[in-house]
Amino acid sequence: VENWSYSSAAVRVKVQIPVADTSDLHKTKQLMLDVAKDHPRVLEKPKSRAHIVGIGDSSVNFELGVWILDPTE
Repeated sequence: VENWSYSSAAVRVKVQIPVADTSDLHKTKQLMLDVAKDHPRVLEKPKSRAHIVGIGDSSVNFELGVWILDPTE
């Protein structure tokens, strides 16, 4: 186990994002990463990551992980 936030005030935030199972998954992932990159609170490093975490009845469930410095906000 590696605690990435121990030596820094940065905190990893995970956002669950379900999308329609008919979506272009590569484009969906890229859009999530683009939005994270453009958001002022999201840090450039460590990099944001998006990946599929499950399949629903009519959805594909993504998780977007980003790092921020101000978790109390």
